[in-house]
Order: sequence, then structure tokens, then C-alpha cells
Amino acid sequence: YHKSHLYDMTARRTDVANEQRRIRFGVDDNFLSGGPHRVAVKVTYFDRDNAEWELAFHSSPTAISSRRIVCGETGRAKTATFILSEAYFPQKGYTGCDLEIRAVRGDAVIRMVRVIRLVGAQDVR
Repeated sequence: YHKSHLYDMTARRTDVANEQRRIRFGVDDNFLSGGPHRVAVKVTYFDRDNAEWELAFHSSPTAISSRRIVCGETGRAKTATFILSEAYFPQKGYTGCDLEIRAVRGDAVIRMVRVIRLVGAQDVR
């Protein structure tokens, strides 16, 4: 983000032509930190240009996993829901990267990312 514009935009995109292939997200530690957590990550994106991108996340304290989306050319907003059974959020504050959108082919145009805490068997006591 531009440091003098501290407000939200409707959408963000990668800029592969200028070597900007990633959009990084820090999850507020008051919401989720450490892990493992059972979460749904909902990514609303624009389906365009046959682009390909992936959601990268911590699947253990030391491992990164990813899930891939292949876009079409409808130009419509779509939402992909990723259920992560054991997600970790190891970074502290907003300066760390807990989740990341990575452009694989073309640019990823992301409208919104939501992280929803899910109740699993280990959470019910």
C-alpha cells in the first residue's frame, strides 16, 4: 500500500510486469495467532484473463502450503473458499505475513479476503 493512503481500496492486484507477484496479509493477533486453527479463508477475486494464482499459508510452524485457482474470462467477481484444518498464524502484528496471494500466471485481482474461525472437535470442550 502507499504509505500516504491509509484507507482501503475496493480491489488490489499483483503487477507481474513490474515484478510485484504477491499480496501479503497479516492477521490481527487478537483474532488469531499461533496455531493450529481450523479456518475458512474466503477470497473474492475477479475471474479474468485466464490468470492463475495461489493462496499460500502456514500449514505448520515451519511449512508453507498453497491452494491454486485458475481463472477464466467471465470478468465476474467470484469467491473461492479454502477450508484449512490446521492453519498457523506465526507472525506478530501487521508487519508479518500470515497469508499471501501469489500470481502464478498473469495478475491476480483480489477484491476481498476474509478469515473465518471455524469450530472443530478440538475447540469444543
